[in-house]
Amino acid sequence: MQKIKSQIPNLLTLGNLICGGLAVSFVFQGEPKLGVYLVVLGMLFDFLDGFVARLLKVSSPLGGQLDSLADLISFGFFPSVLVNDYLYSKTCNGDCNGLIPDIIYPYLGFVILAASAYRLAKFNLDSEQTYNFKGIPTPINCFFICALPFLLEYESVRDWVYFSKTLLIVIYIQAILLISDRPFLALKFKSFSMKENWNKYLLLLVSAVSLITLREVGVILIYAVYIILSLTTIRAVKRSLD
Repeated sequence: MQKIKSQIPNLLTLGNLICGGLAVSFVFQGEPKLGVYLVVLGMLFDFLDGFVARLLKVSSPLGGQLDSLADLISFGFFPSVLVNDYLYSKTCNGDCNGLIPDIIYPYLGFVILAASAYRLAKFNLDSEQTYNFKGIPTPINCFFICALPFLLEYESVRDWVYFSKTLLIVIYIQAILLISDRPFLALKFKSFSMKENWNKYLLLLVSAVSLITLREVGVILIYAVYIILSLTTIRAVKRSLD
């Protein structure tokens, strides 16, 4: 029975991995929005595997390795494919970037895959990343990039020549944040204490309101609030607990 119980979190992790693989396949089939929905489901599996492992009091080195591999596919490979699909589906006509050949330009977004792999490997070797993370978490980065297919529905951002240049700048900023040592808010609950988790509860509240009122575009606001809370509240919360 204990052996079966110990595998439940791993099954949830594999659910995340499968969602990521299917999401990539839907991008290749011209259905990026379906891919986004699958990756969001993968994020739910990613949250549940750790939650269930703590609830059942089971953990193993295998589970940690599986988690990183699943995250790399769902939250590293998928957003890179999403960016590549957008850039590759357009004809640059020499206007993409004067310094970068058009044949290379669409593949620059794969820097997210490289940065995600580096960030996950660094996480596996760092035992201090418990209360807070060093570098922005791969699911949060992916969540932000997942807004891309929905932003393109707006005429104001469909001027792809200018939007694609802006997109690449944002992508490279994200890559830097992924591999940085700056502390970011970890969305893990060790307890349900309001004092210990008030910034996380605030983020959940903002997320619910944003998704209800702004729908998918609310992802941008959620991401902005996450960054602000990470930069302004981490040290304050730690001091209050000391």
